[in-house]
Amino acid sequence: ENESTEPLPLDVFTVLHKTDGWNSKISTNTESDSKLSIAENQWYIIKACVVDLALDYCTRFSKKATNDYLETISLENESENNTNKYPSFTEMETQLRQWINDREPYCGSFDECVSGNFDDEEKCRPEACPFTNDGACRYVNGCLSDSIMGEYRDYLEEKVIASASASASASATSAKDEDNEASGGAGSGKTDAKKK
Repeated sequence: ENESTEPLPLDVFTVLHKTDGWNSKISTNTESDSKLSIAENQWYIIKACVVDLALDYCTRFSKKATNDYLETISLENESENNTNKYPSFTEMETQLRQWINDREPYCGSFDECVSGNFDDEEKCRPEACPFTNDGACRYVNGCLSDSIMGEYRDYLEEKVIASASASASASATSAKDEDNEASGGAGSGKTDAKKK
């Protein structure tokens, strides 16, 4: 466990960097009450929260950036009195990506980070909040609050219990199917004997 007497910094990205929280895995060693321990899963809980809140911010930022970009194109075309100068869809997509990268670079690479499981340390695991908007940094830093950690613990608990329940159900169904296949010949013999 990563225990330290040094207080955690207020930047959640710094916390994940200093504690190696990006590599944390959920600990499913639960007691009979099926409660996940925040202490055992603190870094995983913080990581899950950061990914969710960063995704939320980047989604909202990208939507606004798209609207701003389209409005800029529209105004440029109106000022030139030429509505036939809109870029092609491919050009618009390229320009919009650049527009987002110029304004909020972490959001520009966030999808790639998610699909790559945040393995790219330089691009996906910054040592400090990567957002240019201070409000976004404060928003994501909410992941360090006890109340939000508690909510994420409860959410992850439900996921783990649901996953364990689904696995147990699948195992039971598989075992039952195997039993039925193994006893299939004897069962059909009994049915044949009853018919006679």
